[in-house]
Amino acid sequence: MRFELIFLESVDPSLGRVDRESLPQQAFMEMVIDGIMNKQKICGDANEPKDSEEWIGVTVEDEEVVSIRWRQFKLEGSLHLEWLPSSVMEFDATDNNLTGSLDWASLPTSLKKLNLAGNQFSANPTKGHLSVVGWTSTPVLGEAKNLFKPLVVFLSWRRPY
Repeated sequence: MRFELIFLESVDPSLGRVDRESLPQQAFMEMVIDGIMNKQKICGDANEPKDSEEWIGVTVEDEEVVSIRWRQFKLEGSLHLEWLPSSVMEFDATDNNLTGSLDWASLPTSLKKLNLAGNQFSANPTKGHLSVVGWTSTPVLGEAKNLFKPLVVFLSWRRPY
């Protein structure tokens, strides 16, 4: 009996990496709410979510999510905002019971308004608690309007008990 063993070696830097542009918006939205314990308030059945265009508080234009408003939904758990679709311009999850930390660098550049006030987001628990009160781009007048877009972030910090 004869056995042949063949080894192939390939160096492909893109192998195993996910191209964000190749994923559907549905996948992004499901990853955003993955840490929410009572996600059925948004997407219906947590195990078999509805299409994101049918989710409560989600606005879709031209098959892209542009606005998410989950104010006072009594959501519990954590958000994974790093997975927000790149088309989202407004995100409001005010007055829920959301926790965790926020990675500002991973937010989509299209995001113009972010409101997460009234939640339990934290920076370093040994140094205090960070709450995001609001985030908005401000309009710029004059010739430089396309060159510079100031960003205002409103934060509230309190000492630990």
